[in-house]
Amino acid sequence: MEKCFVCGGAVSGEGIQLLKNYPQYAMCGECFDLLQQLPRCTSESKYNEIDERFSKVVRNAEIPKELRDIFREADDAYWNYKESVSSYEDNYAQALENLMLTTGSSFDGYKVVKYLDIISCEIVFKNSFLNTLSAGFEDFFRALSFKEKEMSGVTELIERAKGYVMSKFREKAIAKGANAVLGIDFETSFGSDIVKISVNGTAVVVDAKEE
Repeated sequence: MEKCFVCGGAVSGEGIQLLKNYPQYAMCGECFDLLQQLPRCTSESKYNEIDERFSKVVRNAEIPKELRDIFREADDAYWNYKESVSSYEDNYAQALENLMLTTGSSFDGYKVVKYLDIISCEIVFKNSFLNTLSAGFEDFFRALSFKEKEMSGVTELIERAKGYVMSKFREKAIAKGANAVLGIDFETSFGSDIVKISVNGTAVVVDAKEE
């Protein structure tokens, strides 16, 4: 039975041929799956596992350069992807930090160059604190650290709930392409056994006024 030239394991049938010019170099399905995962690998431990397996091939001068280049290209694609993700995360975090917020209709020294959309976020929960009713915020209790301690006082709960809803509100604004939000308005309403907290505003793009 033919063996995989990467891991030495048995391959079924003729195995997987990366290049037709080298039919003697067959690859097993497991190694081929790992090769496909490499460019978009999100786990460092998984990357190390894949890299350890294929680094032996890259260092083996007896294996044709064309085959070794395939693994090098997959590895390069991984690092390029990782760099792009890191850059996106940095830019996203910076955009959140720089997002301008106001309950008014303007910012001193800035002009609105584009109105994007009206955005809103809300959460509804039982005032008994037992469970949330809003399907979009299943992790609300976890965010409020209910597993660590029981919260005392409705005021503290509402303040922390506002902070949680506001974080989601800011994410929505960034997703719209906004760098500012006008007319922010919080609303809190109480029912017989529920509390509803919502925040609304207008996502906009602003630019500094020319002096």
